[in-house]
Amino acid sequence: MIFRGEKIFYRSFVILIAVFFISCKKNRNDSLYTVYNKGISGNTVVDLLARFNADVRSLSPDLLIVMIGTNDSYRSTIGDYKTNLDSLLKQSNRAGLNVLLLSPPPIGDGVNLYKERDSVLTLMAAYDKELSLKYNCGFIDINKAFKESGSPSVYSNSFVRNSANSSELAPDGIHLTQDGNFFIAEKVLEYLTNPLVLKKGIVVCYGDSLTYGAFANGEGTATGFTYPGFLQQFLDKI
Repeated sequence: MIFRGEKIFYRSFVILIAVFFISCKKNRNDSLYTVYNKGISGNTVVDLLARFNADVRSLSPDLLIVMIGTNDSYRSTIGDYKTNLDSLLKQSNRAGLNVLLLSPPPIGDGVNLYKERDSVLTLMAAYDKELSLKYNCGFIDINKAFKESGSPSVYSNSFVRNSANSSELAPDGIHLTQDGNFFIAEKVLEYLTNPLVLKKGIVVCYGDSLTYGAFANGEGTATGFTYPGFLQQFLDKI
């Protein structure tokens, strides 16, 4: 049995190895995959619909990864979220895109912070799963996976930023730590390689500030310690 502390130590060790390869690798011209970070802070599903042609269709991706909902949880109703996400998946389906839907991660501190808003995200995760079945697209319940790993929490090993792990900047209980970004990339890699469902191609990571990688080294790119950045490094090794 591997205990929580041992898992965190292992993940931190793997991140150090990833950091080493990122810093040493001069280029990735030989990679079979190209990952694009198309996350924009503050976005909702409505924003993803508005920029779909410019940021997704123009790239003709072999895989579109959608993770959205954090901002919708307080700007939209549950009904509007489901309707808008349905429209986005329908548009992706009509464009002939292969889609992987990630439920939005939980927020807060595991106690009282954002408790009501986090319950909305849990409902959104259920709708994500429902719509993934409707449109026959891939689905990873990141919300559930975070909670099963003990995040968010008040402790320093939380995947969500808090006062224990983000003292250099105001902790907000919403954005992700480096470990959180790594965890999401790890889950996506498991989906893509067990079995191998994408042998090569363009991958577009589409979403809000969590995809963008706010506060992470390399935010807004697929070359740093954002989840698209870690995913690119993982795929380079296949």
